Amino acid sequence: MTNKEGAIVIEKKILILGALQHSSQHGYQLAQLLDMGPFSAVRVSKANAYKLLADMEKDNWLSVTREQDGSRPPKQTYQITELGKQNFIELINQSLAQQAPSMHSWLVAFDFLDALEAEHVKSLLKVKQQIAEQKLAAFNVLTDEQLAMHPSVDFLHQSAELEYRWIKQLIHTRFPNEGK
Repeated sequence: MTNKEGAIVIEKKILILGALQHSSQHGYQLAQLLDMGPFSAVRVSKANAYKLLADMEKDNWLSVTREQDGSRPPKQTYQITELGKQNFIELINQSLAQQAPSMHSWLVAFDFLDALEAEHVKSLLKVKQQIAEQKLAAFNVLTDEQLAMHPSVDFLHQSAELEYRWIKQLIHTRFPNEGK
């Protein structure tokens, strides 16, 4: 596992353990919470969530209660253990102490726009601008209180604002007559 992959696993575990800090939850509830689209710094698919939950149960970080309801598959309710709480604190410390590689590796392509035809660059940048605008719009529905409660979401919101303004400025710089 690379450092980047390890950092992502740590962040996913922090997210799961953090979600269980105040109350136990069913696996399905957790999976929905963890797949919050643009509002989460780390995305966790359902399959990955269940794998991490199983791993943390095996390591005694979580306890699981299984409830059978007729012929339906058993419902699993996850609760953080004392060992899980200790590891949650340790993972937070580890995460804050490490320097993760940039998540914006796609930016390198912007350094070589001159390798493409101008009209093609313009169309690609316009698409990129629309995507950034949509991402920003998703964050703009959040209240200041919601952003204040979740600094990671506030960071992503501010990053989306910066990305949108930067792409808009890049278009204006490369194609000055575009907005006129």
